[in-house]
Amino acid sequence: FEDLRGYDAIIHLAFIVSPISNRREMYSINLDGSKNVFNCAIKAGIKKIIHASSVAAYGAFPENPIPITEEHPIRLMKKHFYYNETKYYVEKYLDELSKKYPDVIITRIRPSIFLGPNINNFFRTYFLGKKIYSFSPDVLVQLAWIDDVAEAFYLFLKKDVSGVFNIGADNPISSREIAEKLGINCVKLPYHFGLLLINAL
Repeated sequence: FEDLRGYDAIIHLAFIVSPISNRREMYSINLDGSKNVFNCAIKAGIKKIIHASSVAAYGAFPENPIPITEEHPIRLMKKHFYYNETKYYVEKYLDELSKKYPDVIITRIRPSIFLGPNINNFFRTYFLGKKIYSFSPDVLVQLAWIDDVAEAFYLFLKKDVSGVFNIGADNPISSREIAEKLGINCVKLPYHFGLLLINAL
């Protein structure tokens, strides 16, 4: 942690997003790695921690409001969705740190699914395919543009504000609407196929 001495703030972005089958490895990197970053920052005297969380911490539940607000509780899906699990447990650990170190500013930014010209994630591949496959084509989701997400981190770096902040576009959109705008078909998949896919990860 000596290398962190003298800095005013730290932004923690490192996290495995794409699902891997090794639960222990994902927990080691995402959860234990995050704890190490936070603890080293505090030991080094850093008074501002900005953590890149995600709306995935809320869990994908049909009763979730759209758009989802910061007051909504984060929840575990318990469907072997390790990304949700590790985001959830990292935030719970930040709750503990906030109580233990009230003088440290801890900001949690929860972006929705973000897109951009240089973003190479699952959703970019998903939207640029010849068809969009969805288990719930009419369910609304929030998206965010990468420039807006980056600006949010910059603004919180300048402002001393603790708490949780969601980042997302004002107008939620469904997979069916996205397909229509792209001029491609939206194919509905049976729900049991999704469960088989999740259990195979």
